[in-house]
Amino acid sequence: AKMDTLIGKQKSLIELLKEKRQAVISHAVTKGLNPHAKMKDSGVEWLGEVPEHWVTPKLKLFIKTTKGFAFKSDDFIEEGIPVVKMSEIKNGTINPSTVFLPEKFQFTHKEVLLRHKDIIVSTVGSAPEVKNSAVGQVGIVPAIHEGSLLNQNTVVYSPNKKRLSNSYLPYILKSQAYREHLDLHAHGTANQASLNLSDMLKFVFPCPLLQEQEAIAKYLDDKTSKIDSLVSKATKSIELLKEKRTALISSAVTGKIDVREIA
Repeated sequence: AKMDTLIGKQKSLIELLKEKRQAVISHAVTKGLNPHAKMKDSGVEWLGEVPEHWVTPKLKLFIKTTKGFAFKSDDFIEEGIPVVKMSEIKNGTINPSTVFLPEKFQFTHKEVLLRHKDIIVSTVGSAPEVKNSAVGQVGIVPAIHEGSLLNQNTVVYSPNKKRLSNSYLPYILKSQAYREHLDLHAHGTANQASLNLSDMLKFVFPCPLLQEQEAIAKYLDDKTSKIDSLVSKATKSIELLKEKRTALISSAVTGKIDVREIA
């Protein structure tokens, strides 16, 4: 019972840390880092006031997109060029690939070759209620996936580098506001949902000047990495407590612990 209480407290801590992480991101990308900045009405209901020098364009004006390709399952092999599927976009990154294609596909499908730090969004997934796998998962391509091929039901967001920072855009896409925008436009069955690219790009977002975008991204990199570290430690604590709980039960029921005096 004592261990279960400790596990419960660690789980609560993780949820609080995740909420704080989201709040830190949302505040930075909607209000900026200067608490004394002059504000103006954004004209967007959910956004409210933003710094006076910011603009509020739609995503479609600042990025170009590339859809993943519908490779044939008959072409998949056990070793070769990794293929990134929608199901592998998890927790802001890309999980290891489970299917591969022959090397020749790198030359015949250059348009869907991935580069390090590409930003991918899934267009098919679980219904919005299933948060960990909901449609609209955002992943940043790690170095290990450089040169991989992008499968269908996904799209690469490529920002106009003169107007939108590649390091700032992911925080916009991971904001609560964008998540709610995707949830509103997701459609499908009870178990699976999909998104139209046109709806995904209608999102109106707060956009400072490029230099300020990069400063906000750097600030959030630091803040979120610290929070992620605390979440990781709490997660490890839960695993250790579970292992200790199992070991204690095993020792007690096999007679390795003398419990006669406890009663």
